[in-house]
Amino acid sequence: MFRSNKNIYAQVIDDCTGVTLAAASTVEKELKSSLKSGSTREAAIAVGNLLGGRAVAKGVGVKVYDRGSDI
Repeated sequence: MFRSNKNIYAQVIDDCTGVTLAAASTVEKELKSSLKSGSTREAAIAVGNLLGGRAVAKGVGVKVYDRGSDI
């Protein structure tokens, strides 16, 4: 997840293969037209719902929130 002053971006990544499985952001036409601002709480909820739906459609089962690369 990344939040700028104007938009919110999120991705689901397979760490083993380094492949992005699903992504969503407030810059997409699908969300941009329905949101008043791209960096509000409502925008974060919309991005999360869209990302979750796309991840489930790809068959993602187990998710872990990783805040960085401290490996």
